[in-house]
Amino acid sequence: MKGLRIYIIITYILLPIASFIGLIDFFMLLMAIRQPQVLLDVFITGCVTVYTFASYRFLKRVVLQPRNCTVGIVDWIKVNAYVSIFFSFRTLYQSLAFVFNKNLQQQAIQQVLVGSNLPKESIQMLPSIVQGTIVFLLLFVLLLLTHIVLSFFAIKHYRHHLKHAEE
Repeated sequence: MKGLRIYIIITYILLPIASFIGLIDFFMLLMAIRQPQVLLDVFITGCVTVYTFASYRFLKRVVLQPRNCTVGIVDWIKVNAYVSIFFSFRTLYQSLAFVFNKNLQQQAIQQVLVGSNLPKESIQMLPSIVQGTIVFLLLFVLLLLTHIVLSFFAIKHYRHHLKHAEE
């Protein structure tokens, strides 16, 4: 399969990020107990984490050590990949809107500063922290979208290693 090396590299890059997102997702779940409107975001970020680890499992069990595996792992990858695509495009849209709309950036920074007791050095660093976070999210989303496309190609290429559970 073309792009297999890239697929492996991106998988290993996404794993620690997905672990961190999973940890954040756990704390978001605790927050969702008091604010139910957060549950949709908890579900979406949880799907990104599940997708990443399901595709890693597929990589280890089917691609790197070719052996038969059930179709269930592919179902997990596909379902969570669709939600991850939604997450990626939503994050891409929000990040680009934030980059190109300086007023939106200033409003967000002002909201953080209201009622906070941050030191003066932290306040001066806040715009660069926001910019760095946006760049990181953009890179993550682009890697995630690339990985999803490569995962679908890998599933198609290695479909002969997949069997149904009743077989």
